[in-house]
Amino acid sequence: MSAPLRDLSTRPPREAAPPDAAHGPPLRWLPLALGALLLMMTTGLGLVWWWGHRPGPALPVLGELPEFHLVAQHGEAVTRDSLAGDPAILDLIYTRCPLECPRMTDRLAALGDQLAPGVRRVSVSVDPEHDTPAALAAFAQQHHAVAHGWWFLTGPMPEIHRLAVDGLKLGVVTTPAEDPRAAQLAITHSTKLVLVDGNGRIRGYYDAFDDGSTGRLVHDAERLARGDADAPR
Repeated sequence: MSAPLRDLSTRPPREAAPPDAAHGPPLRWLPLALGALLLMMTTGLGLVWWWGHRPGPALPVLGELPEFHLVAQHGEAVTRDSLAGDPAILDLIYTRCPLECPRMTDRLAALGDQLAPGVRRVSVSVDPEHDTPAALAAFAQQHHAVAHGWWFLTGPMPEIHRLAVDGLKLGVVTTPAEDPRAAQLAITHSTKLVLVDGNGRIRGYYDAFDDGSTGRLVHDAERLARGDADAPR
């Protein structure tokens, strides 16, 4: 015979699970987790800020500007004392230059938005016989190099030689008249950009046509403007 069927209707009903059992334990750890996450984010942002503003190695002192007396494109007299107090970026140009000088001026102009406030730009003509203040003013206007405080300097050749060669240690060579290149390239000169601090000390040389080098120039000029370029190693 088959076994009698059990009457399941007589079994006691199961008790409903308490709410906590159905949905897991209370989330008492959530405030602690959120607090820990906030602390980690704050610490991380602090480290990022510190890394970007930490003092770097001291910039070297590579030389010093001599005394000089030149004239800017609008007729004002400029001496070593005129550069005191703020960093400056100096380069050599001349308005008859067919290629490098216009390119250097354009690149130096393009750095304007990246430079720290107070960083001056100074372009020294190595062709003073042709580069009068009026000629330099026209050249600056043509290349949008009219930012406040940007000087284009000219004057007696001995003064220019004292500043460019003796002081900045940049090469300048006049092409002999009998050289076929003289008509197109009257003067050959260094295309380095020179960073000078507010005390007239040379702190770095940079390749005008290399993006990495000009990036370092912007960074180093900012350090000089902030006053931490002499931080110990």
